Amino acid sequence: MYTTLLVAHIVAMISSMALMSGAIVWGLRGKDSAVHIASGGMIATAVGAVTGAILLFFAPILSECILLTAYLATVSSLYIFGFGNGYSEKARFIRHSAPIQKS
Repeated sequence: MYTTLLVAHIVAMISSMALMSGAIVWGLRGKDSAVHIASGGMIATAVGAVTGAILLFFAPILSECILLTAYLATVSSLYIFGFGNGYSEKARFIRHSAPIQKS
């Protein structure tokens, strides 16, 4: 059980980092699809946060947990304020970077 949770946590957090980085790149290019990529990143972040919380019951908090908690707060803020909670019309990050290109 512990190994399965750990693997799920690691995969989810790596996926989150990759998807959110991709969303930022697409946002800088003015692509409307950046919001969809950020939504996928937020789902991966949520899975990673839930599995991480469960793992904390098995082991004491480590420095990696503190760093990932800071990452969780940063990604959540980026998704809420930068990508408008998944609504491209409200995505401040895309509107300020370049003209929106549908893709």
